[in-house]
Amino acid sequence: MVCKLDLCLIIGLIVFIFDLTWSELIRPVYVYEGLIKSIRDYFNNTCVVVLHSNPNIIETQGLMENEQLLALQRYLSMTHYIRTTFIDYHMFNTRVGQSYFHIKRPLFVLLNDHEDTRDGFAKQIATWIAMAYPTWVVFFNNETKFEDFFFEIYVPFDCKFMVVQSSANVTGTEIITEVYQVDKGRELRSSQFGMWDVRNGLKGPKRGLFLRRNNLFGQNIRVTSIHDPPISLFHRNERNEITKISGFFGEVILLLQEALNCTFTYKEAKSWGMCLPNGSCTGAIGMLMNNDVDFAATEFMMTSDRLDAISFTTPIYTTK
Repeated sequence: MVCKLDLCLIIGLIVFIFDLTWSELIRPVYVYEGLIKSIRDYFNNTCVVVLHSNPNIIETQGLMENEQLLALQRYLSMTHYIRTTFIDYHMFNTRVGQSYFHIKRPLFVLLNDHEDTRDGFAKQIATWIAMAYPTWVVFFNNETKFEDFFFEIYVPFDCKFMVVQSSANVTGTEIITEVYQVDKGRELRSSQFGMWDVRNGLKGPKRGLFLRRNNLFGQNIRVTSIHDPPISLFHRNERNEITKISGFFGEVILLLQEALNCTFTYKEAKSWGMCLPNGSCTGAIGMLMNNDVDFAATEFMMTSDRLDAISFTTPIYTTK
């Protein structure tokens, strides 16, 4: 009787330990394979980086999950020749760090929404990485709330971050939702990106990112310009504050305001600006670099040193 009790205790401990280690995969492996491959094809990513919190993911998982993780890596890297790596947060920080910019169009994947996954991502990755550089996919349980997982995680407006949840109505279908914030500190916004199932694959959006995100929900944009009639002309109130800009760029700003549902505040720049040998810039260029403004509405010449410092829109003004 004692032996039987001891055996039951041992078996119970084995099952308990197995349950503790059964933590990485929250979907059948074929879902991970097909969906990750589909997202990678949609965005034309060059590689897949699976981020996780476990520094010994292969050694500490159960035998079955160990095989499934290896099968996932083989499917992507050997069957479809997609460069794929599994790496924990600490190793990514110490071995890769800022050199991740040398990885062209990476797809970063979080296999689950567990607390250790979320906390590690929030504290070890999201605090320093340029979130808009990679494409992101995270797999959620249906009970997980977006606001809880992304609490204190800033997802920029131009970030491609997709959350995958199983459909509550259609068995075998995964609903893909993209999330973002208009600005730091603003509420998390979400919209459906597409659907996936094993038979039909991914049904993604037909429109590009900024056609899908064409509403700034009243966000204030800080604008600088140069008083340069008739191209741009400042209008001031009795306190000498700029209240609006007229002229060519004034009309452009009004069109943007109506189309994007945003507001503008204005600062005057004394010059277009140039970049100095010490790396600093003057004028409107310097205001953009120093984050004093978000947008410069003036007729910039596109030069190589300016291209290194700021981004330009599609040209809307030409001279002969």
